[in-house]
Amino acid sequence: CEDLQSAVNSAGKGLEKAEKEKKRVEAVTTGKGALILKSIEAFIKKHGKEGHAVGEKLTIADLYLFSFMTMAVSGFFDGIPKDLLKDYPSIQAVRKTVATHPSVVERYKAEKSANPVFKVFAAVGASL
Repeated sequence: CEDLQSAVNSAGKGLEKAEKEKKRVEAVTTGKGALILKSIEAFIKKHGKEGHAVGEKLTIADLYLFSFMTMAVSGFFDGIPKDLLKDYPSIQAVRKTVATHPSVVERYKAEKSANPVFKVFAAVGASL
């Protein structure tokens, strides 16, 4: 995930907003970011089961993937399409598994913060 963040952050760096957004879309659809997403997808298909990134139980890998991928498609990064992960069913399955886990659901329900980040993460389960 750090490699993906690096690819996104470096794409279009120093350019005007429209050109930066264009470069970022290219990075995640046909460039280095797309290769990283494909690698993550393949890894999950090989090592994960039942909506988990590794094995068949919730691990820190699932939580990390959920957090980063949700942030990536939340609008946090300029130019990254909200439907970026539509072609990555294994990544989406991990996100859904975490987002609908009872402890995660309760955590976000209990969150009283006005911080919009919490609202983005809390809404993932319903959107997948």
